Amino acid sequence: LDKNLFSFYLKRDVNVSDSKIMFGGYDEDLLVKPIIWSDVVSNDYWMIKGDNILVGGKDLGLCQSGCYFIMDTGTSILTGPTFYLDMLLGKYVY
Repeated sequence: LDKNLFSFYLKRDVNVSDSKIMFGGYDEDLLVKPIIWSDVVSNDYWMIKGDNILVGGKDLGLCQSGCYFIMDTGTSILTGPTFYLDMLLGKYVY
């Protein structure tokens, strides 16, 4: 690999299958905003530490002590503490 990194691009339009995963670099033509670099903090998963969860630019207040996220582009499961997932998915009024 050119560099010890990987990147992925997820297409927003569900009717278009143009998503990509790239090993050893990234495609500058696909960047919309600056790259956000995160260190992997686990030897078992592509796990990173985060400070907040934003939806539409609004901080939901779900990560006040920091959160850990597993970056897995091949999964169809979203899991975590039920209370926070319910808030994230809109089952409660904030």
